[in-house]
Amino acid sequence: MLLVKRANDPSRGSWELPAGFVEPDEAPAAAVAREVLEETGVVIDVHSLLDILHRPDPGGMADLVIVYKGLYVSGDVTAGDDADEAAWFKQDALPEVALVTTQRMTQLWVTGKI
Repeated sequence: MLLVKRANDPSRGSWELPAGFVEPDEAPAAAVAREVLEETGVVIDVHSLLDILHRPDPGGMADLVIVYKGLYVSGDVTAGDDADEAAWFKQDALPEVALVTTQRMTQLWVTGKI
């Protein structure tokens, strides 16, 4: 699993899935590919939708977290500007993660459900 160590809040310093916002003229799958490239230097093929989660925001808004499975295409792992580190992890060597979305996805991966 490809994870980044976050350089910014929320959860600064924790390992998490690459993530970001969808641009106004961008499809969610295209945003995933762009964010993974920006944060890790890795080109992926966005393969399949894994989950959609609703997350309330303390400011009175809400986020929809859309999670896709990506398949490695090319590139060397290099941390982008909003990540302190980026790395591949095996199922038996995952670091501790803080965000609920990453906790859920790592658990599904370790148990073979994704």
